[in-house]
Amino acid sequence: MKRIALVWLALLLGVSGVKAGPRIQTVKLLESDSRHIVLELTIPDFRVISREHGDTTYHSIVVPDLEQTWKPGQPQVPFKGILLGVPSSGQVEVSVLESAYETHTRLMLYPSPRPIVQEEGEVLNLDHEFALDRAAYEQNAFYPGPLAEIGFSGYLRDQRVVQLQLYPFQYNPATQKLRCYSRLRVQLSFDSEEGNDRRESNTSPVFEHFLASVLFNYESLDFSDGVRQGLRSAQAPGSAPPSIPPACGGDRGGVGLDLTGRRPL
Repeated sequence: MKRIALVWLALLLGVSGVKAGPRIQTVKLLESDSRHIVLELTIPDFRVISREHGDTTYHSIVVPDLEQTWKPGQPQVPFKGILLGVPSSGQVEVSVLESAYETHTRLMLYPSPRPIVQEEGEVLNLDHEFALDRAAYEQNAFYPGPLAEIGFSGYLRDQRVVQLQLYPFQYNPATQKLRCYSRLRVQLSFDSEEGNDRRESNTSPVFEHFLASVLFNYESLDFSDGVRQGLRSAQAPGSAPPSIPPACGGDRGGVGLDLTGRRPL
């Protein structure tokens, strides 16, 4: 069960590091402060792989550094999930500043498979089976729809986080047309009051190392001197590397991700 839970946590966080192979950075952080964040996604060359199921030939789009959507039966398209630190108060608004795309035709995208749990003795394995939502494939509209949206929001201890989801591939199943956005420039805007979101020093270097490993804009977050000094001490030459706490757990002192928007107890 622990293995299954870790797989789903990786999907929620948009972490692509669970896969082997070289990493290609597709996202650049252009601006980040207490009022807004601007990022740019650039899509390198991608591959189209043919897959047979029954009498139908499907196509899968493979892009380095991007994951695949997982809603069972729906067309499977690559997306990018990015975990960002944001101000603790106020609304977060997402807007697309610039974009450029080209259209490809006569593509039948492979549907997202349905996850299933198979029991082998005392071992539970996560597997997948073919699933096709016929009503979804009759829709004359581009899927997923938005180019950028907030997937979830919550807190990692005192740090508010949001997951930004970018969808550079938009597919119309009825016409079998695929829009491929080679570039997306996206802005997150905050309406919080400047200066009210400085994080104080009531945290630990171990936790800060964890944040630095999962937040794309960690270096631009507004810290107090105490937080920065603690992190510098942990990174000093000759110091032992900290043990990273688990991403989630029942212990009150662990690193908990509260997806409801409330602070963990």
